[in-house]
Amino acid sequence: MKRSITNILFKEWEWVLASCPGSFDDILQKDLSILTWDIHESTKFNYADPHVTEIGGKSYIFCEKISKIYKKGEIEYISEDEFHNEDTRNFKKFLREPYHLSFPIVNSIDEEYLITCESSEADGLIGWKFDDDFNVNEKLSLINKPLIDPVIFSTNDTYYLLGSIRIKKQEYKFTVHYSTDLKNWKEIPPRDIKTSSQSSRNAGGFIFSDREIYRLSQILEPSYGSGIEINRIVSLSRSEYIEEKVKEIRPVDIVSGKYDGLHTLTASKNKIYVDLRYSKIDLFAFPKKIIRRIRKYLYLPK
Repeated sequence: MKRSITNILFKEWEWVLASCPGSFDDILQKDLSILTWDIHESTKFNYADPHVTEIGGKSYIFCEKISKIYKKGEIEYISEDEFHNEDTRNFKKFLREPYHLSFPIVNSIDEEYLITCESSEADGLIGWKFDDDFNVNEKLSLINKPLIDPVIFSTNDTYYLLGSIRIKKQEYKFTVHYSTDLKNWKEIPPRDIKTSSQSSRNAGGFIFSDREIYRLSQILEPSYGSGIEINRIVSLSRSEYIEEKVKEIRPVDIVSGKYDGLHTLTASKNKIYVDLRYSKIDLFAFPKKIIRRIRKYLYLPK
């Protein structure tokens, strides 16, 4: 009880990005602890939910920037080259809304790019279309459901939308929807969805490797951010979704010491990126938590 009160009053969580040389094949085949990981900490903000994608033929990292006071997320981006040069590591602003944004995922659609984020505070899934110069040309309301960590994937003239709906604090209902136009969605019945035992919230975008498709999911036991499962998609159609677990990654598999949380993974051709969590004592933690509740209340749909 004493420890719980201490955590409420003085404990804060911090998120940082980490990277290492390698590819998704290395993640599948190697012991991650033997890889050389670089931790990229920021004194001003937390960074989480990295997502690597190509824009105009160049590789970029999109991620969530989190205010240390409000814990409200915005979306920023940086080229891979700039990220790995401390002298040029300057994230650029991309999306900022009155509500919290996190978990950016980019898809190439109709000669444009579509970025989706977790926007559950807006009580629905929002998408933004942008061009090679990062100019946002259109804002779309995709589905009126407060999906957590949504991922859109396109194949065979069908868009699939995978996300979770919060039941209570760390309990979620995993859902799969499909559409032909990004507007009219149909949900696959839960009885036709088979996920691995701990699988619910997504932990990054779909990854393609050796003609296979993999979904990354978060391990929520014993607590939020306990690790990532890698799941091979066995079947994805308008009538069913089936996956099987192939590997589990815990924070200790990557780095030891103060880092005890992990919930997003992405990879480019020769780099792997994750986010890592650690806790610290902050004498102003409790007032900050009150401010966050007020902010959340003001922006949640009434």
